[in-house]
Amino acid sequence: PYGAGASIPLWKGLLPRADVWIAEFNVACVHKFRNEGKTPGVQFLTGDQENPEDVERWVRESGGKFDVIIDDGGHKNSHILNSFQGLWGSLNPGGLYFIEDMQVGRQPEYFGSTHHVMAEVIEGWVDALLMAKSRTVLPLPAGLNFIFCQREACVLSKGRGSDEVTAGPKKNDELWRCGSKDPNIAAFAQLASSLRPVTDKVTTHTYQTMYGIFLPGLSKQRVKLLEIGLGCGMPYGAGASIPLWKGLLPRADVWIAEFNVACVHKFRNEGKTPGVQFLTGDQENPEDVERWVRESGGKFDVIIDDGGHKNSHILNSFQGLWGSLNPGGLYFIEDMQVGRQPEYFGSTHHVMAEVIEGWVDALLMAKSRTVLPLPAGLNFIFCQREACVLSKGRGSDEVTAGPKKNDELWRCGSKDPNIAAFAQLASSLRPVTDKVTTHTYQTMYGIFLPGLSKQRVKLLEIGLGCGMPYGAGAS
Repeated sequence: PYGAGASIPLWKGLLPRADVWIAEFNVACVHKFRNEGKTPGVQFLTGDQENPEDVERWVRESGGKFDVIIDDGGHKNSHILNSFQGLWGSLNPGGLYFIEDMQVGRQPEYFGSTHHVMAEVIEGWVDALLMAKSRTVLPLPAGLNFIFCQREACVLSKGRGSDEVTAGPKKNDELWRCGSKDPNIAAFAQLASSLRPVTDKVTTHTYQTMYGIFLPGLSKQRVKLLEIGLGCGMPYGAGASIPLWKGLLPRADVWIAEFNVACVHKFRNEGKTPGVQFLTGDQENPEDVERWVRESGGKFDVIIDDGGHKNSHILNSFQGLWGSLNPGGLYFIEDMQVGRQPEYFGSTHHVMAEVIEGWVDALLMAKSRTVLPLPAGLNFIFCQREACVLSKGRGSDEVTAGPKKNDELWRCGSKDPNIAAFAQLASSLRPVTDKVTTHTYQTMYGIFLPGLSKQRVKLLEIGLGCGMPYGAGAS
């Protein structure tokens, strides 16, 4: 009833230099839409996303080499899985693959020709990113860098020729993200590697990915940060991350929680910690964690668990500290790869990676299978190799129930206008796409797409919206 065409203005408005392609099953709808003359500069592909030959033809006809792929097609598991398997290879390094509407995946009519549930496939890939010995439903896609999931939808990113952004920091190396060169990941790695000692966050691990994506937006903010673990047992000595946080977040109020009291006293006495405050105790002890919140006053914007790495350490700390995380706050968990080793269970039978995979399921599915209940207010989960980031929404498990004018929505502990800007752009168009009404996809699109606004990118969306009540092309 509202007419067609909102799909094109949304992507063209957000990404004015984008080369936009639309793939659609309904040929008659495509012809009608074209004949209305509302699609200058947009190219169409037709065929069935469940048919591997059609998807292969899409790649040939378009030339592939996409920076952004968005699956808003038929939503059957077989549709999503076949399209992904056929199109992932055509995604450029640093590219982003968005999958919408996975909440219907366990409904019988949404299986299609596969017995797999796409959400469960993705949860297996999260496991493969996190664990040394993984349990995947299907093999990990070549080059998978990270997975970001929110309510009903996920984003998967391809790295530069490997499944990590980089094996280690390199000077002046602007690492790929979001289909263009983003200096923030490299800047984090370069800052860390310029300090002595160099933290293993950017040597043994590649945590510059998650920290480079989520922390630079806080650099001018007054934030409160808690890191669990001073690094007393590290061969290069304690405290390697403190100058890193101070350099990256110069206005931060930094707190460190550490089990080894003697190490804390020694470190303090060396006079290397101006402006840093310490908490001592055992992160596996709920009473100690509760005391940390009382002594510090809580209300953290960033919490980083780089402590003992046992499942019981991580889980107890999370359960005790999540409530002290501010709306929009970020909770980082490192070194989950050891979680299935017997000596890393501690006093729990849970594997923290499996707990998080259950929470991914709860975000994605209408009827979820969780190991433990979903944390109150959980907004999104981002996982890379060996580590995850969990974000708290503003008083609910979604960023917003719908777009509101001039509402700068919380992300990364501060007000980020990009999520609201996406919602406002979408809601200013007619018809208004259900991406920001029925769903809250402004979260993922607002986080990952604005960085491409000045880039020449190639975008493919599966689904013109021919079956939507507001008409085709509304996204």
